[in-house]
Amino acid sequence: MTSQSSTFRVSQYAPANETEADLMYERLNIDGAVLGGVAYGVHATLFFLCLSLLLKLRKNDPKSSWAFIAYITLNFVLGSIGNGVTIRFNEMTFVDNRDYPGGPNAFFMQQNSFWANVFGFGVYFVNGWTQDGLLLYRFLVIFSFNYWVVVIPSMLYLVSIITSCLLLAQMAKPNTTIFSPVSVNFALTYASVSIGTTLLVTILIVSRLLLMRYKLHRVVGSREGRDSPYVSISAMFIESACLTSAVALIFIITYANNDPAQNLVLPVLGQVQVAH
Repeated sequence: MTSQSSTFRVSQYAPANETEADLMYERLNIDGAVLGGVAYGVHATLFFLCLSLLLKLRKNDPKSSWAFIAYITLNFVLGSIGNGVTIRFNEMTFVDNRDYPGGPNAFFMQQNSFWANVFGFGVYFVNGWTQDGLLLYRFLVIFSFNYWVVVIPSMLYLVSIITSCLLLAQMAKPNTTIFSPVSVNFALTYASVSIGTTLLVTILIVSRLLLMRYKLHRVVGSREGRDSPYVSISAMFIESACLTSAVALIFIITYANNDPAQNLVLPVLGQVQVAH
């Protein structure tokens, strides 16, 4: 009975040497790549909208405008490379090596350390570093460059960089993939620390902004305090952190439990981190 279930074919044309579980993994890999492409489209739209706005602001504040233009361009280029690598690895999995022993799912699991795929992970890690770095800079600005308050977030930021580098080094080893036990430990540590840093810094920033709004309310009155920009800025930080953290948390849970849904979430997570 086990043998019959393991060789169950969803149609007469389905691969004879693959199980239903293999086919489910392959479907999720393709679906994840498609969703990642959709997320990349959203990222591209936001990039061009921001670029258009920043170009208009060059005359008023050229230094800041060019700095942010360089920043969003870097993230867009890295996000484009990451999306391109995902597409290429799926071509290798489902087209170039379709007769790989065990099928496309076996190729995806066993050849995950292919240099282009590892490079794609590295691109998204660098994007994560730049996003968290910008968040820390905002944190410093809002706290009037009080360097003592940034000590703990900076240490967490450093840990996330170190663990991501260790993960890349581990993945680059022959016969080692992101699904290997050591890689799983590094990946979960990196993702957890990165999410923790984002949430911690966001909570501190929002708390500071709401405190400033309260003080403004006491000084100038209820209406002016209520209409202050602190509320909208706080909402912006919360929405950005919630989206990234929610997707990252779903990935951590599925990845830690070796759930095939992780392949549906991972391509989306990379673009969400870039665009937030």
